Order: sequence, then C-alpha cells, then structure tokens
Amino acid sequence: MVLYVLNSSLWLRKLLTCTARRELKRAVQLDPKSSGGYYKLAEFYRKAGERERAQNALKTFQELKSKEQVDNGWEVIQGFLERTKTAGFRAG
Repeated sequence: MVLYVLNSSLWLRKLLTCTARRELKRAVQLDPKSSGGYYKLAEFYRKAGERERAQNALKTFQELKSKEQVDNGWEVIQGFLERTKTAGFRAG
C-alpha cells in the first residue's frame, strides 16, 4: 500500500511538472513580448535543474524588462508633452 501511494505521488508530481512546463511554454508563445512569462519559465527551469534553459529564459526576461522600462519611460515623456501642449505651454 505504501509503495502504491508513493508511486502515485511521484506520478502526480511528474504529471504536474509536465503540465506546468507545457503551460509556461505556451504562455510565452502566446505573448512573446511579456517579460513575466519568461521570468516564470526561468524559475521553473531552475527548480527543474535545467540550468542552461533557465539562463536563456532569464536572459530573455532581462532583455524584455529593459525594453519595457524604456518604452514606459517614453510613454511618460509623451504624456507630459501632450499635457503641456494642451495647457498652452511653449518651449523657449
């Protein structure tokens, strides 16, 4: 009985791991520009002991996160310029 429970627990763990891997990979396929998906994928690979894959996913995360920060900064600048234009401010 104990062996059966142990085997079923190992089987369930393996099933959940395969499902998690598939879902995380699918998430980054559906939204390849989302840094969060790559972060979770890197975390999964690290916990699974897949060091090289974890490093690759983390590198992609960092590249996307850096781009998101630049894009967000530009959006802030554009918003500021729009507000100053509508408020009647002029440069110089």
